[in-house]
Amino acid sequence: MEHLIGVVLMQQYNLSKGLKKFGNKGKIAVTKELQQMHDVEAFTPMDASTLTYADRKNSIAALMLLAEKRNGDVKGRAVADGRKQRQYIKKEDTSSPTASLEAILVVASITTQEGQDLRQLTCLVHTCTPIQTRMLF
Repeated sequence: MEHLIGVVLMQQYNLSKGLKKFGNKGKIAVTKELQQMHDVEAFTPMDASTLTYADRKNSIAALMLLAEKRNGDVKGRAVADGRKQRQYIKKEDTSSPTASLEAILVVASITTQEGQDLRQLTCLVHTCTPIQTRMLF
């Protein structure tokens, strides 16, 4: 018995291009993403004028990305532009554990070969970190 495993990649757009492409659906997705971060108290607002020059310089920019899901919904995703962190934080201290494509394909192959159901699961873990990071929105 042959099994076909497909990989679907979503095209992500930056905020400007995403709003042009998706219009009102993009605005709703951005609002929903920002509201979710507000609801879980992901950030504490700060007045930029109270920060030192070094704090402002080391602040990490936030990027808003938009993508269209397979069902036609538009998803907003706020991410940190961590390129500045490379100067003073080791890579292993900033990365999130992610399953490799090879591991996912092996598990999918074994699961289907054994006749088990295969389902997609997305897991988002909210954690508190002792490192204080400043992000600019």
